[in-house]
Amino acid sequence: MAMAGFTAGTAGTAAKALRARQAWHMLQGGVLCFFKPNQCPLPALQDQISRQLTQELNRIHAQDQWHAYQHPTAVTADFATDLDQLGPAPPSYQRHPLALGAGFEPSDLFLHVVNPLPHRVGGVVLSTINHAALAHQIERAQCIRTYRVEVQLGRGTRTGFADGPVQERSRNPFLRRSQVDRILATIQSNYQRDAFDFAQVRLDSQAAYELAARGPIRPQMDSHALIYHCKCVQFEDSRMELEFSCINEDEDFILGFIQDLSLKLKTNATIHRMRCIRYGFFTLDHALLVKHATLSHVLTHVADMKRLVHLNEATNQPPSHFQKPPETSHPDPDLAWL
Repeated sequence: MAMAGFTAGTAGTAAKALRARQAWHMLQGGVLCFFKPNQCPLPALQDQISRQLTQELNRIHAQDQWHAYQHPTAVTADFATDLDQLGPAPPSYQRHPLALGAGFEPSDLFLHVVNPLPHRVGGVVLSTINHAALAHQIERAQCIRTYRVEVQLGRGTRTGFADGPVQERSRNPFLRRSQVDRILATIQSNYQRDAFDFAQVRLDSQAAYELAARGPIRPQMDSHALIYHCKCVQFEDSRMELEFSCINEDEDFILGFIQDLSLKLKTNATIHRMRCIRYGFFTLDHALLVKHATLSHVLTHVADMKRLVHLNEATNQPPSHFQKPPETSHPDPDLAWL
């Protein structure tokens, strides 16, 4: 999908220069949600997106530079010291595009990542463009993350992932999905009890009821990880796929969660693939593929993310329960949706 404003059409020089500057300012402070594949380093994706955007900005900017060089401003009678100077001014090498150089560099566009995913994990990555304060505020909002993990049963590896060196092999021929669902329900119940313990309220008190009525109980930053919801979405003899929503998690916590689950199931388990499918109310449907990270697509995407934020702020009913409790306020009006 190409935007008419960013194609080399028949518009005038001033209009094209305005579009280049306007595109640059539209990118500033925007929220960019893109998809990170598995086994792909995140810094390489950040650099690739920045280079793609700056290359297109330089292509538009170069058209204005060549036009200004080939059509210099004419010298009028008010500024002429000799009659021979009247008319078009000769081209000046000071305005030559090769002398001026590129208008933008990849370092001018930096993506401040809110949820940096590890190398082996793919999925939704939320970032801000040249706005570190906004990324920090979104991170402090403690949005709940949802993961899909494909687990391979029957063997254990040194790294916890399926491609690691195998250390153990064991198989439970009597394992059924009903057992998995029952154990997951027990784990979810234990973490819900831990959430009230972190909030320092009794489970059977009025304060606990009022706290639960406002939504998920979110612990303080850098505290223990919590799992709010977990279920088995697919089960086979040697594989199963889990979905769980959590907060303050990291790769080691997820690996430990899978290992503890395998012990309760009396078998071994390794992670075959892991994806983050939701961050707050940003899902895979909102994520932009890196190959589609062109200037026109990114500008449209940034505008769509802004409308999504304003829509959830206006309705005050974001999808599911992924919202900061309503009593929390932010000094920045752009962060009222968190």
